[in-house]
Amino acid sequence: MSGLFSCFQSKIPQSLTAQEINILSLKTKLPPKDIQEWYLRFVHCYPYEYLSRQQFINYYQQLIDENSIKIKGLIKELFDVFDLNKDNKLDFLEFLLLNVLTNDGSIHDKLNVIFLLYSYEKEKQYHETN
Repeated sequence: MSGLFSCFQSKIPQSLTAQEINILSLKTKLPPKDIQEWYLRFVHCYPYEYLSRQQFINYYQQLIDENSIKIKGLIKELFDVFDLNKDNKLDFLEFLLLNVLTNDGSIHDKLNVIFLLYSYEKEKQYHETN
């Protein structure tokens, strides 16, 4: 009978470990306090601790403006670039890296992402024609 009620238990997100916070702090150059705040907002908005492709598109369309419909394809490709483990979800690490890059990244880092998007598009076109 306990199995019947287990589906009604709410999922309480785990906290980040000190080691995870330190790794994220090194990768993003954010202070640990900021990482914890990002994480709390992330799990509040995404209690399953990831964004699906559609949630990501919705997130970016809210951030941009009415022209974001025109760049929906680019947003999908941006998802693919930052889905580092290719599981069709953006976990907290992937989400945080994307946001740090777009908000605080150097021009060099942003150009690298543009080139990744470009090469991704070319590869996709190649596979569609062959």
